[in-house]
Amino acid sequence: MSKHGLFGIRRWRDDKSGREGLSFWCPGCKSAHSIGLSGPGPNWSFNGDYDKPVLSPSILVSIGGEGTRDPDTGLPYPRETLCHSFVGCNGAQPGQIVYLGDSGAHELRGAHDLEPWPRDYGFGSEGDDQ
Repeated sequence: MSKHGLFGIRRWRDDKSGREGLSFWCPGCKSAHSIGLSGPGPNWSFNGDYDKPVLSPSILVSIGGEGTRDPDTGLPYPRETLCHSFVGCNGAQPGQIVYLGDSGAHELRGAHDLEPWPRDYGFGSEGDDQ
């Protein structure tokens, strides 16, 4: 068994800001999503179970909106929701992810099992975590 649980969830700490959090593999986006657990900024709750994680509240991944501007026009980019999900709650069982209808970057909707972190993705692909 991996020290990161069935899904290879990774804990992280940013020493500069003091922020701590975790990252998990999103099967819809085919990339990692990260959330804060403590420190400055928004924080989520985590049940501490790396095999059957429950994260709350929902995880919204978006681009654009406030603070991002088109370099040619200076106008703000509209906010675009890429992925919106719950992990282990609100329709997802612990260890599952449920995608909400406003997820725009992928076709997955409804509840799906979390997937293991791909070994070739980079961050967290240690070979000694068995």
